[in-house]
Amino acid sequence: PYFQAYENYVSDKRFRTFNYAQLTFEINDNLGVTGKLSYDRSNLTIDRRLAVGSLAQAFGVSGKDVSSGYERRDISTTETNYDLLLNYKYDITSDINVRGIVGSSIRRDNFSSLYASTEGGLVVPYLYSLENSRGQAIEPVENMWTTQTNSALATASFDFYKIYYLDATWRIDNSSTLPSSNNTYNYPSVTGALILSELIEKDWLNFWKLRANYAEVGGTADPYLTAYYYRSQGLFDGNRVYLSQTTKPNPDLKPQRAKEFEIGTEFSLFSNRLTFDFAYYKTKTIDQIVTLPVSSASGYLFTNVNAGRIDNWGYEVQLGAVPVKKDNFSWAIDLNWGLNRN
Repeated sequence: PYFQAYENYVSDKRFRTFNYAQLTFEINDNLGVTGKLSYDRSNLTIDRRLAVGSLAQAFGVSGKDVSSGYERRDISTTETNYDLLLNYKYDITSDINVRGIVGSSIRRDNFSSLYASTEGGLVVPYLYSLENSRGQAIEPVENMWTTQTNSALATASFDFYKIYYLDATWRIDNSSTLPSSNNTYNYPSVTGALILSELIEKDWLNFWKLRANYAEVGGTADPYLTAYYYRSQGLFDGNRVYLSQTTKPNPDLKPQRAKEFEIGTEFSLFSNRLTFDFAYYKTKTIDQIVTLPVSSASGYLFTNVNAGRIDNWGYEVQLGAVPVKKDNFSWAIDLNWGLNRN
């Protein structure tokens, strides 16, 4: 155990930066424009050591059994977001108003990784360097991809007499990782609420709301699921050799979708000494992108397909009470219960 913990160990170094800028311009009392830019960068280096004298085991790029070695993996990721939003708010009447957002956004993700190792063991014990390889090192494994999602969105929130509330959203995405015939998809949502405590005036009733909402969510695919790609396998007789992936690409992939409906109520009684919240929800997820095994006679081991449907439904209940409340002391109790079936 000591040798494994202090000689054959893995270490990592992480470095991350996050930058954010925002500019807002008020056109008038009802309209405003906001531009946002965010940049998130992360670098990760992972070092794995196998000290001289270790039990021979599969190690490194080749996966051959060796009793010593060193491998290194460098991973870099960046996420850049560009947002341009038009904010609006209007009083239709003295008791009815609307506010919301209309805009667009661009999200660009970059990923790169480099994986290299020694081969055949280490020449000098305890010198963990790629140049300390006993055998000729194999070419490193490189991965790189860039994805982009372009989006347009709109929201509207209506307030009727401070009693009735209606919120609606709509979003459309265009994803670079899906085939051109299926890479644009939209998903809406709508939420309604009724504040019954504004209609029922009782001393013991502080707040009572009924709510209901429906929402759809779309999801894209990972990179390289729709087209062939090839990886270098070194040289054979002076010629470069490439191998295709073992997962068959699917040029007909569709975005996965989820639809959810929820109704609920919440109220507060007796100067907020007793609170209650109840919700019933039902979710349906369709066109999930899953990887399935196929016969190796096809030349592949797996394939990606849109398949499966998951239905979830359940209840969530929260009960709160404040049995003791003094000027300088209070005791609050919260109970939660949930049931989920799928």
